[in-house]
Amino acid sequence: MIGKIGCSPYCVGDLPVRTLAKKVGMRPSGRPPSGMRIVRNSKTLVWCGLALLIVVGLATWAVAKPPDTMLFKQVYAPKEGSDLAKANCVVCHAKMPPTKTELNPYGSDIGKAAAGKAVDEKILRSIERLDSDKDGFTNLDEIKAGTLPGDPKSKPVK
Repeated sequence: MIGKIGCSPYCVGDLPVRTLAKKVGMRPSGRPPSGMRIVRNSKTLVWCGLALLIVVGLATWAVAKPPDTMLFKQVYAPKEGSDLAKANCVVCHAKMPPTKTELNPYGSDIGKAAAGKAVDEKILRSIERLDSDKDGFTNLDEIKAGTLPGDPKSKPVK
């Protein structure tokens, strides 16, 4: 009930509205102090920012093509629809998501040939005659057939 008989509308019971507002941490207008509003808005801003970073990060990860994958596809142009064309990172890496340390045998041979340098066409061509996965077919034979040169279960049909 706002005010009593003989009291102004700025009184609640026997207390002036300003005194009551101070006791409960509110302004007479019913809004929280400006500092509380800033904190609430900054928390909202932080959460929105985090959500945006996650969305952008996932989108980037989903469409990212490392330079080595691009180079491999430029040098060898794997047959569309083949296991090799679909493999992307798994051509050299043991599993997804790829890491620098978990390489399949073909990726390990590329790493040895590169010896810490950036991978280029010359390095890829230098291991074509090897049989990285020891399945009886050279890396180049597997690449031409569209199979994975680092996976012994993936081999060309004889």
